[in-house]
Amino acid sequence: MKEEHRAVIERDRHRRELLAGTCRALFLQHNPEVLEIGCGHGHFLAAYAAAHPTQCCAGIDLITKRLQKSDRKREKRDLNNLHFLKAEGREFIDALDPTIRLNRIFILFPDPWPKKRHHKRRLIQEDFLSALGAHTSLGANIYFRTDFQPYYEWTSEKIECSPDWALDEKGCWPFEEESYFEQILGEYQSLIARRI
Repeated sequence: MKEEHRAVIERDRHRRELLAGTCRALFLQHNPEVLEIGCGHGHFLAAYAAAHPTQCCAGIDLITKRLQKSDRKREKRDLNNLHFLKAEGREFIDALDPTIRLNRIFILFPDPWPKKRHHKRRLIQEDFLSALGAHTSLGANIYFRTDFQPYYEWTSEKIECSPDWALDEKGCWPFEEESYFEQILGEYQSLIARRI
């Protein structure tokens, strides 16, 4: 058992080193200003990158087939300002060079992990908000959207307790492009948090 555990730790360490190297290579000349965590098939971020050609955008997801579809959208539109990587949220943030500062972070319909025993798996946690804070400048924004009311309330509470973020009730959603999840879910709630 100990040998298996060591192998898993070593595999994770190697994956994180590769991700950090990929981030260094991709973002050497252009820092990513925009991040979408859980980019799915890339509908939203490809449209955003096309509408904002001077902004470097990064989308991350854990499912290879989704990323392949995202990459096809990027290639079809010839979007040189857009990159898709296989990573989870915290892993990607930790892989970024300490000098990189994000301005906009989109988190659209993340897994709500509805069962109480799984709440620790939710993306929005105190330590994650702190890690994001270390890679954002004052005035940067998180744009969060969910169809699950308890996760909306959870996220609101976590942001209200964060020393790095504040809810921005007067903020405007900067760009709309209907995502796959919006098409199938219908109703949802959005919030904006501002880096303070």
